Amino acid sequence: MEDANDQATSPPTVTVVTIVQSALLHVDIDKVLDWPPDLFAVCGLILQSSGCYLRCVIDWSPNLTETAHSDWMKMVEQTSDQWRTSLNSQGSHPPDLVVRLWNDFKALSHVSISDLRKFELADPDSESAKLCDTLLTLVAISDGACIGAGIPSDDGSNADSFEAEVAFLLWSCVRAGSRSTLCHLVDPDIVTVLPKVHTAQTGMTFRSLTHHLALLPTGEVTATWRWIDATRPEEERHGINVLVLPWPLEIVPKDFIPSSPRFGPLSTMPESFGFFQYRSSRPPDFPEKIIQAYRNAESIVGRIDMVVLPEMALLDTEVDRLAELLVKGDLPPIIVTGVVEPSGKKVCNLSVTLIPNRFVPRYGNELKYEKIRQDKHHRWRLDGSQVRQYGLSGTLDPNCSWWEDTVLARRNVNFFSFSPWLTWSVLICEDLARPDPIGEAVRAVGPNLVVALLMDGPQLAQRWPGRYGTVLADDPGSAVLTLTSLGMATLARPPGCNPSRVIGLWKDSNLGVPVEMELPPNAEGLVLCLARTQKSEFTADGRGDGASSWQISLAGLHPVVRGLTG
Repeated sequence: MEDANDQATSPPTVTVVTIVQSALLHVDIDKVLDWPPDLFAVCGLILQSSGCYLRCVIDWSPNLTETAHSDWMKMVEQTSDQWRTSLNSQGSHPPDLVVRLWNDFKALSHVSISDLRKFELADPDSESAKLCDTLLTLVAISDGACIGAGIPSDDGSNADSFEAEVAFLLWSCVRAGSRSTLCHLVDPDIVTVLPKVHTAQTGMTFRSLTHHLALLPTGEVTATWRWIDATRPEEERHGINVLVLPWPLEIVPKDFIPSSPRFGPLSTMPESFGFFQYRSSRPPDFPEKIIQAYRNAESIVGRIDMVVLPEMALLDTEVDRLAELLVKGDLPPIIVTGVVEPSGKKVCNLSVTLIPNRFVPRYGNELKYEKIRQDKHHRWRLDGSQVRQYGLSGTLDPNCSWWEDTVLARRNVNFFSFSPWLTWSVLICEDLARPDPIGEAVRAVGPNLVVALLMDGPQLAQRWPGRYGTVLADDPGSAVLTLTSLGMATLARPPGCNPSRVIGLWKDSNLGVPVEMELPPNAEGLVLCLARTQKSEFTADGRGDGASSWQISLAGLHPVVRGLTG
């Protein structure tokens, strides 16, 4: 009787087929062979859940078939090419080797996840070792078959029918307001697959195994991939010009006030805490002044591709006015800005990205902006030392800690893929310093550029933005731009430091130290000339990407003088 009770209460064994069936919602599991991202998702989920992918850096001599064992990387490349060719033809079907490996997987699907976790102890001829080798090979093949997935070409065309199907899938997700995924069959509430830009060249995680596909086990963050059709009549360019406007240029202590009531709706808030609000005064023609600065920048470097403003730089009404003014130009730029949006007694702190429809042809001939928002994930907390540093003791009690009185909304992250060499994402201040929960998605995709919009002091290399920017530059290899307002930079008075006009910081994987960007006294902004460099990256199992990766670097920095064009 005791043995029977023990047996009845023992936890069920989780096998690999259990994971596959839960991800596919009872779809015939053989259907994953119709589409590489589906196969990648189920195999990758097992490898990541068990951690057995580490086998490829311990003793990697895959014990599969005679063909595979002779030259594994060559076999993977040839099979990936065959599958991609088949996907672009009528009556497509997976290569024979993929089918054979999948049959091997099904024959071993009774293996438990707990056994796979003991990969370092497994005999090379054991079932768990054979299963791990099979999964790693299927992941490598499906990843290789998806080269270029979700990455637009320079001329805006789709190179083949596979890429056209990927573009349709991504656009369908955006239109439905759902998580972006490249999968047809795998439940997006279990795992999603996104395009990938950089393969981490440091550390060892599942992210180290792929060049073209990113696996995102579903959490609270909704990741959206936005394919921007960069149809440009002009010649191909080797980089872009980015205008950063560190506005407001002046912020004063009275712009920070306690909320009323101090604890808001939180009746359990301790007495040592409170909420504060930021209410910046601004000229009524703020958007028009931005347009003037934009014209000034054009007179210095020519075309401006992107304009970036810091956290909480604009009101939501000013964003609409700015878009209205910019679409009157011939080549309106992309806008990335922090925005304050009223929400009852609180405000929403968010980023807004404006994409002109010269990059979104589906809108037709009328020139418009597509407005894409992303809410901040974490509230700013001002402790006593910060209250003193920013000189706010006249309005905020330095003996208390003050939380930013903003709405915490649904957490999402947008990836904007503009060209083969530029995919970027946006973070808002604390979202850079507090990587959970958004960091996993950013590191998995590895965008070429991360733009961090801050409301912070001077962007000195030794301060926290430099530390966290270096982390992303190392893994996954993104270039990182941080930007604060001149008003906040000069308001800060750290002990023993003089006022600073360093409003931005640049860090990329090629630089030994971050580059501090100081705003000259007579300037209202800076133009960053960003150049692209092609490079090779390698997966942990030894596969190269044929130098198809791109690194963004800072190639020039030009101040924009106030009133330059009159």
